[in-house]
Amino acid sequence: MAGYSVVRVPKGIDPVEVTNHGGVYGERTSKLIEEATSGDAYYFEGIKAKLPNMQDEKEWKNLKGFVVKIE
Repeated sequence: MAGYSVVRVPKGIDPVEVTNHGGVYGERTSKLIEEATSGDAYYFEGIKAKLPNMQDEKEWKNLKGFVVKIE
């Protein structure tokens, strides 16, 4: 995983976006996920996958985003 963006959309509050580099949550992404409350939606977008033989960023694969809704 080369990176992605996470957008938290809490009820009644402006969305917050964090860009994550790599496949493991960074500090800012972890904090954003830890703030999850009932009714929030998280959008994972701009997901780029890097396979071992892909050295050039132009070769990285764009994957479909997804939404996680917190109940």
